[in-house]
Amino acid sequence: MSNKVIVSFKKGTPAAVIDAAAKKIEAAGGKIGHRYNATILGFAAEIPDNHISVLATEPELDFIEADGPVSVAAQQALAQVLAQLTWQPGPGQVKVVETDSEIVIKLDTPGVPKENITVEVHDRVLTIAGEANVDGEKVDGTVHVRERYAGKFERQMALPPAADTDAIKAASVDGILTVTVPKKVEVVEKLQIAVE
Repeated sequence: MSNKVIVSFKKGTPAAVIDAAAKKIEAAGGKIGHRYNATILGFAAEIPDNHISVLATEPELDFIEADGPVSVAAQQALAQVLAQLTWQPGPGQVKVVETDSEIVIKLDTPGVPKENITVEVHDRVLTIAGEANVDGEKVDGTVHVRERYAGKFERQMALPPAADTDAIKAASVDGILTVTVPKKVEVVEKLQIAVE
């Protein structure tokens, strides 16, 4: 069975490294889909059950996450690969809607208290960061699948020049963080030009 996943690499990873990882997947019988080079660096892929672990040795790998239903075998393999990474995908379902008057960003943050979330703007880059609490339960056995995220996360988004960064508001309700970025109202003054 093939499993659809999103494979992401660390910022600054050379394209040649990403291409080499894609070739490994294709050599293992997988298929490479859409390539990403904006918010994340990487690609969508279909990887057979027994070949997900080929990515475990990629030093620049940032995260792998399911992009649809995956088999139990693939979930176990993904869990092993993810356990080796220093950063894992956090709360991350995001929706960005822009109107004439504002930009509204909604980020799923289930289980993350608002005290653990920061929203900052620097040089027109909006950064949302936080930390999901680690489950307090002790496990005597081996964890095969962990879909609940625990740890630090960060999302960044470049804001347009029209964004009124002094009036940004953020609210966290029912596990959804909503950041509202108003746009500056441009007043066009009518000027009388003297004719000489």
